[in-house]
Order: sequence, then C-alpha cells, then structure tokens
Amino acid sequence: MRDHGDSVRVIGLGILLGIIGTLLTYNRMPGLGFTVYGLLLLGALLLAARWQNIIPKRRSLFLFAPVLFFIVSLSLRADLMLALINLCAGSLAVLLLIYFFANDNALNQNLIDYGDKAILSAVGVMIQPVAEVLNARDWLASHRGSWGTVLPYVRGGLIAIPVVGVFIILFASADAVFSDLVSRVLRALTPNDTIDLIGNTGMAAGLAWLSIGGLAYAAVDRKLKRRKGAVPVPVIEESPVAPTPPIRLGYIETVIVAGSVCLLFAAFVIIQFVYLFGGARNIGEFSYADYVHRGFLELIIVAILTLGLSYVLNVLAIRRTVTQRHVLRILLSVLITLTGVILVSAFQRLRLYEEAYGFTVLRLLVYVFIVWLGVLLAGFAVSLYWNPPDVDLFGLTSLCAVFGFAAMLTIINPDAFVAQEMIAHHNVDPLYLISLSDEVIPSMTTLVDAPENGLREMVRGDLANRYTRLSQAGDWRDFSLGQANALAALATVKDELTTSASTAYGYTAFRHPMLPLTRSDFSFLRRGTPYREILRQVGEPSLQYLEGTSREANTSNLQLAYKLTDGRSIFISVDYTIGVASACYGTSETECSTLPLGN
Repeated sequence: MRDHGDSVRVIGLGILLGIIGTLLTYNRMPGLGFTVYGLLLLGALLLAARWQNIIPKRRSLFLFAPVLFFIVSLSLRADLMLALINLCAGSLAVLLLIYFFANDNALNQNLIDYGDKAILSAVGVMIQPVAEVLNARDWLASHRGSWGTVLPYVRGGLIAIPVVGVFIILFASADAVFSDLVSRVLRALTPNDTIDLIGNTGMAAGLAWLSIGGLAYAAVDRKLKRRKGAVPVPVIEESPVAPTPPIRLGYIETVIVAGSVCLLFAAFVIIQFVYLFGGARNIGEFSYADYVHRGFLELIIVAILTLGLSYVLNVLAIRRTVTQRHVLRILLSVLITLTGVILVSAFQRLRLYEEAYGFTVLRLLVYVFIVWLGVLLAGFAVSLYWNPPDVDLFGLTSLCAVFGFAAMLTIINPDAFVAQEMIAHHNVDPLYLISLSDEVIPSMTTLVDAPENGLREMVRGDLANRYTRLSQAGDWRDFSLGQANALAALATVKDELTTSASTAYGYTAFRHPMLPLTRSDFSFLRRGTPYREILRQVGEPSLQYLEGTSREANTSNLQLAYKLTDGRSIFISVDYTIGVASACYGTSETECSTLPLGN
C-alpha cells in the first residue's frame, strides 16, 4: 500500500515553492529571479524523487539539457521576445521532463506523441494535486495521535518571532546599512495595497498548486515499486512495437502519389532553375519586394507540406517486399531532395531582399526557421534508411528542431545582431533601431557621434531615455546579463546624451529631434530617397500620416512635415516602393512651392 506521507511532504514542498516563486517573480521582468525559481523547481523535483527512491529514466535525462538552457537564458537576455520564446520552450521541456521523468522512453516517440504527452502532462499537473490533498488528509487522520510531537516546534516558533523582532528593531536603529537591508526585505515581503495582496496570494496559490502537481505527477505509478523496502513488482519489458495505423495506403497508390509529386517538383525546379537562383539578373520587371513576395512564402509552405506528405506516406504505405521498400525509399528521398532545393531557393530570395533593404528581426527569424526546417528534412531522409529500435529518429529530430530553433535565437540575440548588421553596412533605420530592445544599446553607443544630424540626435535622445530607466535602483531579481552590458555601455557615453522632448502632432506623437532646421538642410533630397535616409539626415518629422492608401492597388504615400526656423515647413511625400515622390516648401501643404528634386 502506498505511503501517503509522501503526499504530505510534496504538498509542503509545493507550498514553499509557491511562496518563494511569488517573492522571486511577482511583478518582475524575466531575469535572475525567474532563473533562480526554475533551478529551485528542478532541485525540488530531484529531492522529491530521492524521498521516494525514484530513479529517473536514463533515456529521459537528455531533457534536463533544454530545461536548464532555457531557465538560464531568462537571465541572459534583456529582450522580451526572447524571454517569451524561452518561457514557452522551457515550459514544453518541463512538461516532457515531468511526463518521462520515471515513465516510458522519451527517445522512442514520434512527432505526434511528443505533443500528446506534453498535453497529458499539463492536464496531469493540473489534476494531480487533488489526489495529493486526499492522500494527505488520510495520512493526517491516521496520525492524529502523534500531532503532540509537533506542538513544541509550533510553540517555539511563536515565541521566537517577537523575540527576534525586538532584536531586529534594535540592530536597525544602531546601524544604517542593516536598517536599509531590513527595509528592502520588508518592502519585498509586504504588499503595497489590497490589490497587491490579492495578487501575491493568488500567484502563490497558483504556483503552489502547479508545483505540487508537477512533483507528484512526475512520480505517478512509480512510487510503490521503487520505494525502499517495498515488495518488488515484476515488470515485463516488451520490445516496442509500432502501432498499426488505422488507415493503410496500398503500395501502388503510394507510388503514384509520391511519383507524381516528384515529377511536378522536378519539372518546376528544371524550368525555374535560372529564375530561382539567378538573383537580381532575372527580376528586371519586378521590384525586389515583388521578387520575394511572388514566391518566398509559397516555397516555404511547399516545403512544410511536402515534409508532412512524405511523413504520412511513409507511415501509411504498405510494403510487403524488399523491392517495394527500396522503391518507396528512393521516391521519398528524391522528393525530399527536391524540396531541399526549393528551400534553398526560398533562402536565396530572402537573402536578396535583405541585401536590398537590410536586416530586420523578422527576416532573421525566417532565416533561422529555414535552417531548422532543413534539419527536419535531413532527419526524415536519414530515418528512411536508419531508425534504431529504441529511438524514433524523426520524432527526436523534430523535438530537437523545436528546442534548437528557440536556443539558436537566444544564442544569436536577434536585436543585437540586426543592430550590428545595420551599423556595419551603414544602412541604419533610426526608427526601427530605437524600437528594439535594450540588447541593441552597446551597438547604439557607437552612433552617438554619427555624422548624420538626425541619426545622432535620435540615438542620443533614445539612449538618454533608456539610461534614465535602467539606472534607477533595481532589484537583483530583475538582473539580466543583457541589462548589465547595456548599463556598462551607457556609462561610457552618458555625458554625450540628450533628452528629447515629446510633443503630440496630428495623428501620431513623435520625439522632435530638437534640430534647428533650415531649407538648406534638405538639399540632400532626391527623387527616390528612402524614408530612413530622411530620418538619418534631419531626424523625426513634426507630423506624419498616411494618405491615399489603396488596398486594391497596394499603394500608399507617407506624408511628412518638418518645421523650420523661419516658421515655414517642408512637406515630403514618400512612396513606400520608390521613396521620395515629391516635396514642397511653405506655410501649409496647400500653400507651398514645389522643391526641385534630382534623380
């Protein structure tokens, strides 16, 4: 019979974790507090397993690697997008670790199995605390007579609290440093108001519930037969047998489907090869954007659908002879190879677009996605010829691709990478740069003396605002390596920073560059000058709005207005496709003289 004392210990540990987790993470940005709490959760899992003599499954130990990576990553980057990705990927890794901690073989699961097990684990974590509470109630009822042994500890604690409190007050009065430390601890432990109290209590209860569920569900069905002194229960190990799909597809039908798709792909690649890989030489009648948009998304969808089709055919196809197995392998291999060529084409299109318009975080995300999609294709191709009996190679590759995608983004640090690329190629988009996270600050500090007036003023103003925010007294729970690096970089240029005023104009509020602009400052304008170049030269406009948007024609003009020192303004119309279309100088858009624009 199971010892319900385990449930009492798990509940106690879960409540403690809920309280600590609230103190570390409530109203805090992802940082060191989240990392410490995650490490405490892992430690609690191992401690609970030791209490119950549960030995983790050897084939599930690899899941500790992604869990630890994503937990630690929360205190490395100051980018909220990366924090969200790490939280999501880390949660998935934790759910799988809980499910496979003492049960099943984590290596021998297909792509669908991993998703099913993660969902089952989440449901189990939510429900299992109910069973633990019932077990704990039974144990406490059966040990009611021994409660007297606990009373001395309770009385000792109640007596110690006021005694220790008096000495804390005296020490705080005698030493300013100690007093400051006590004040910080009390501020951290004391809610500010009723809403804060409700939030703290609710979060502590929620974290405690989830902690109890995770610690308990990880050991479900393993406690009895792994307990010290328990009567061993014989376990019959059976060779894993792949379940028979409810629907099967005949060999002839499979060959027809796979063969016809292969022929279509081969024809497309052959006919379009020059177009796919010819780059700028073959897009004379299209803009760079048109060239990418005409096929990039479609090619990515093709690659994803082809991988899914190949997987389904491989699972459902009936192969009765060695020859049939070989033929199907060859067809699927050819299909995957052609898909790889199309994926390379999508990569090439994106590279061409990036060379013309520069890096953005979204384009970098797509680059990384294509790389890991290619890994999936390679993993499936290998699984056609080699699949160990105790390992589902493609399923494991799929799981590694999910974790690898998130991990690579954390390692690359997209915001910092994009900022470095823009600066290195002298193609900075000022508005986009200042919209990125604090990870870009070390790179931005190199622009405080930029030769372009607008870029220099926008960077200095934005860095001044960031320095004010980051230099405010923080808490170790909010610490991240990214913020520490940002503060260190800001300290080297703080004397050169200026604070920009924020003024609302028209439709949108902009930080005015505070530059004394004259008509001659706009002599750089040419027909086709891009918007980012205008920002680099003269900073943000006084007014900006869209005009003439046409969804059918896919056109829109961006209208800019810059106030000059003589009381007049420069009005500029920017077409997103070609750049500056027209400009005029006057008191209003209706009363202004057209400015001559060269080509």
